[in-house]
Amino acid sequence: MKPNFLRNTLGALLLVLALPAAHAQGASAPATDAETGLAIAPGFPIVKSYCTLCHSAKVVTQSGKTREGWVETIRWMQRTQGLFDLGAFEGEILDYLAAQYGIKAQTGGMLKLPPLAAGLMPPLPSAAVPR
Repeated sequence: MKPNFLRNTLGALLLVLALPAAHAQGASAPATDAETGLAIAPGFPIVKSYCTLCHSAKVVTQSGKTREGWVETIRWMQRTQGLFDLGAFEGEILDYLAAQYGIKAQTGGMLKLPPLAAGLMPPLPSAAVPR
């Protein structure tokens, strides 16, 4: 057999085998809003309206927090950044953030973990170490 025939046949076989996995992966990932990059899922309109009033949606999409972590972030923004009380919408916002940008492995994403406690960190090298 000719080498090109084998290479082309193998390439076609790999493509056929990869299609179902790619289709399934794409089907489970929600569509994203072209303007913000936020996942279009239940709660999206209110998150887009409230969260992007003060900052880019990248602040949300690049974060990965537990629901409790999102609550702490909202409380910090309320204490220090002037965020208003979210009232009845807070639960819906938290549901969306935890589901779409929680600490979990997401399609193509990394698992984000909270930082280590200071006591668990290795000692830093001295800044003035002579060579």
